[in-house]
Amino acid sequence: MFKEIKVMATGEMARSVAEEVTKGINMVLSPEGNPLLQLLITHDGSIVEGKIDLTKRRYRVDELIRCIDGEGNISPLLLLTSLDIYYSDLDFVFGFTDMFREVSVVSLARLIEEGVPVEKVVERTVKTAIHEIGHLKGLRHCNNRRCVMTLSFNVRDTDNKDKIFCNRCYSRLSRSGGLNETRHPCKY
Repeated sequence: MFKEIKVMATGEMARSVAEEVTKGINMVLSPEGNPLLQLLITHDGSIVEGKIDLTKRRYRVDELIRCIDGEGNISPLLLLTSLDIYYSDLDFVFGFTDMFREVSVVSLARLIEEGVPVEKVVERTVKTAIHEIGHLKGLRHCNNRRCVMTLSFNVRDTDNKDKIFCNRCYSRLSRSGGLNETRHPCKY
């Protein structure tokens, strides 16, 4: 069963966007009305200020996770940020999950494109966040191109996948106790 996940947003993230993303994830993962995610905004809206160099162009996501790991017992945690993140030899990532620390990070930096309405950015962010929550529950990438667990190499890949798990991934979540709902909204 999913335990409640805390959602935090870095200071540059608009609270309204964080609220819409949280609402969108809850609608998919908790359709029965028991919210899975709880939005927390820290005292000043930033949990990274003063801990990382905010003048950098890109941020190594595992270092970002380490700097927020000292915030107390707040895991599992989903961090929403507009900071551009990368990992190891990957030039950028849309999201990243540290299963040991139970922390997922989703970056809007590459999900935002000029001329794209905010609703589309929220939809992309919801898909990316659900994907990372799947990793928190032990799911790996899926070969089903419609499944939310398929790997996105670019925003078009994110746009083309659904925001729900395929039957196989859903079944794996159910067997592991990762879901608390009895019906699966997926049709494939």
